[in-house]
Amino acid sequence: PSYGALPQSQRLSEAEIREAIRGGGFDGVVVTRLLAVDEKTGKVSTVIKIDQVRELSAALALSRHGTAHKVAILEPADALNANADNSLLKTLEEPPGHAIFIFATTEIHRVPATILSRCQRYDFKRIPVKTIIGHLNHIAEAEKLQIESDALLQIAKKADGSMRDAQSILDQIISYSGTAITGESV
Repeated sequence: PSYGALPQSQRLSEAEIREAIRGGGFDGVVVTRLLAVDEKTGKVSTVIKIDQVRELSAALALSRHGTAHKVAILEPADALNANADNSLLKTLEEPPGHAIFIFATTEIHRVPATILSRCQRYDFKRIPVKTIIGHLNHIAEAEKLQIESDALLQIAKKADGSMRDAQSILDQIISYSGTAITGESV
């Protein structure tokens, strides 16, 4: 079998993927997102607890009819406490065939080696300033914005390698300055 890109007819658009993650799944796939959330305040916490991991493991063990995969997103993956680490490790040692785990973290050194050894690792790097400028320039042309090259450079630098942040900054500047953007307006 080929493990390259899917044929165009089978690919999902970015909007479909975002909607699937928000809505909990799409045809043949169920998405579960496990966030570190404080039960009392409902705010993002620094710890994913064992009860959350147990609930996740139980949910992954059950296969819904017509569901090819269940995707579990743990964010941040370094927020697992010691008991949660051990519970998750048991699931990772013998995962259900339909389960896919995605661990997202910016502090990989805090994820236990026992968990890392059972994962494929993909390190993402910051997007270069030149690439961000190119994409922002493409947006500016599509939206018929008049934007100075100095403004594009400042936005790209402030985004610190994040395209989403660059687009958000550009949106804010458009709200403030309109369609004519100068280096001074940034």
